[in-house]
Amino acid sequence: PYERQFIPINEKAYGPYFNTKIVFFAGRILKANGETETAIARYAFPDSRKLIGQEFEIVYRYFIEIINLEPGDVLEYHYKYEIPLDVNWMHFNSGRIFHHGHIAKQDYELKLEYPKKLRNTVIGDECDDNFTANKVTTHIWKKMNLPAALDEVASRPHLDLPHIIYKFNENNISFVFKHPRTGQILPSPYHTYMIKKRQDKDFWYRRVALRRLVLDKQGRMFRSWISGVSHETDTPLEKLRKTHSDIARNFEYLSDEEYYLAYDLGLERMGTFIKERKLRDISRHNIYTKLLNRLGFENYKVLYTLDKRSGDISKDHTTNLYFGERLYFSNDTNNTFLFSKRTQTGYELNELPFYWQGTKAIGYTIGELFDEDVQAFRTTEIPIDTIPDKRSTKSEVNVKVGKGIMDFATDLKLEGQFSTLTRGVYLYNELDSTINPSYGIKIYEVGGKIYLKKRELISLMDDKPFQAEFDMEYTAVDKLQGSEDKLSISMGGLFNFVLWDDLDLENRHTTFYPDFSFQDDFSYILTFDKALEKISKENAFIENNIGSFSFSIEQLSEKEIRINAGWILTGEPVPANEMSDLEDLYDAIKDLQSKVLDLKVKV
Repeated sequence: PYERQFIPINEKAYGPYFNTKIVFFAGRILKANGETETAIARYAFPDSRKLIGQEFEIVYRYFIEIINLEPGDVLEYHYKYEIPLDVNWMHFNSGRIFHHGHIAKQDYELKLEYPKKLRNTVIGDECDDNFTANKVTTHIWKKMNLPAALDEVASRPHLDLPHIIYKFNENNISFVFKHPRTGQILPSPYHTYMIKKRQDKDFWYRRVALRRLVLDKQGRMFRSWISGVSHETDTPLEKLRKTHSDIARNFEYLSDEEYYLAYDLGLERMGTFIKERKLRDISRHNIYTKLLNRLGFENYKVLYTLDKRSGDISKDHTTNLYFGERLYFSNDTNNTFLFSKRTQTGYELNELPFYWQGTKAIGYTIGELFDEDVQAFRTTEIPIDTIPDKRSTKSEVNVKVGKGIMDFATDLKLEGQFSTLTRGVYLYNELDSTINPSYGIKIYEVGGKIYLKKRELISLMDDKPFQAEFDMEYTAVDKLQGSEDKLSISMGGLFNFVLWDDLDLENRHTTFYPDFSFQDDFSYILTFDKALEKISKENAFIENNIGSFSFSIEQLSEKEIRINAGWILTGEPVPANEMSDLEDLYDAIKDLQSKVLDLKVKV
């Protein structure tokens, strides 16, 4: 990091976005024998890049390593850091502070100070002390014995853990607008100010659409694309469905790194890239603004929401408006939602991941935002889909005892969220980085060395439940163990259920929130090229308040064995003190995954 005075005059004249400076760090180590020792700190500054607006910024991360700490020592530390406000102002309009953290806290105090004249607001967890002296307002919170609960998997800290929400400088003179009819300069709420800032180009596209100008070359290619993927007799909604599906399925997503790094600052050329079936990152919103206007959706809204795993958007907590994702919504067409893809995997019309469903989103029409200057905080409910969330895996397996290999022919059907979240895993080897990594384990990853021969998408529905069906063929060369007369097959890898590997069921402090209710079924029919001795039939079934698990092994003939397993989860939240039902289901699944099927070949 560097200070502003050292920036060359021909470079940007403002502090870098991530120029966080540690003013001081001091610490002491309390030894078991009562002695104290100064903590020797060593810093490291690994850097990466983050896209901010229209350019990449360098990210600095401070790792403070204490090199003279020994087992049994107690570390006390005190540090202070500063953040450049001029380029981070959008982060400090409102924010949250959680008392809990990633490590346990024995004795905790939070002190929040600000000039009285700023007229800030602090809500949420009630403070222990509050006073104003020398024109400075101070809030103090004190806590004891806070567990490390902030980063527990499948939790929603904003619902379970005490925290505060602050709003700084609500009367900021920057947040104003000029009334279109009276010319008065009036205060504007942060949320409308920021949304206008993000949607300036949307307003321009609307004005161009209303003027009915003669199309230029790029405009003609855009119109040609619409007519090429839809029919003239289609309704606007049908045209929207077909064009959006074309983008989601067939367009190559371009991250535009060269543009953001200022290597290629050419024009957007939206029509040219559409003709080449490419979606540029700089066009991923503009293309929908232009499309919705051309198809006549005059009252569409751009919605901004929060991932429900991390919080709720509200009048008091709106910081996410600056960097948050955008959804498009039209109530002219029976409440249609769409999302512009940000990776190669795209969602169909009205298809959204679980973490946006059931949330409130703030949004306005272009008319409300720029013509009427609506100041009210208007929200739209994003509904939770009632469609089934299912995964069905059916495999026919030819077991060649002499060669020790297993040939799989698998039919995989994904419905609902299983399709939304995981079909990209099979199509493009992509997985949403914010979800459980277990969703990314492929069905054919059965353990050991695998040769994938075929992975083909058979069908994909563009309407609910968005069923995706795959046909796969693969060979496991070392899954079958043993000699020619005694065989063993490990169940591990055959049943890749979605589990949280780092879920601590015994020391949980917050409620466990399943992603969604689901049904996940596996079925294997193993056909051997040699006759087997008879095996005993096995069955297991567990059912409780949050779901059920079943498992069975049955010998159908001398050469055939069927293995089935299924897991159903209701999706209901599980309180931290009631984890036994979830623990029973997890234990049953892990027992299955550690099981070995022993077989004997008939002599």
